[in-house]
Amino acid sequence: MPSLVKPQDVLNQGELYWGEDHDAQGSEQKGDRLWAVMSRKSLNGNNTVVVVPLSRRLEKASKYPGFCILIPAQEMIPIVGQSASLDRVALCHQIRVMDKSKLREKWGSMTLSAVPSVQNGIAFVLNIL
Repeated sequence: MPSLVKPQDVLNQGELYWGEDHDAQGSEQKGDRLWAVMSRKSLNGNNTVVVVPLSRRLEKASKYPGFCILIPAQEMIPIVGQSASLDRVALCHQIRVMDKSKLREKWGSMTLSAVPSVQNGIAFVLNIL
């Protein structure tokens, strides 16, 4: 399926997109999944964005609470036409730069209160807390 996200599109921090990282290896997250855009909007006009993969393996949040951040379904707002939300876990230790061409379609966005939780998980991983 071709990308619906164009290089010139400016994505907003906290938006959620379906996509797949075909280049993932080893224990990197692969497969079709939601990705949370975490880079600043002012940087997101380029061909790449900083993203964090979301997982449905909720046990990771209790096992690694510093960097696997539980995002309850009510903290994610789907756009019209998308399926209802499920609880997810932001895998902040899997943060990466991704070319926009790997993102297919916008699913929705995180609430304004969920974004700082993921930012804190990234800060934990990068030891900048």
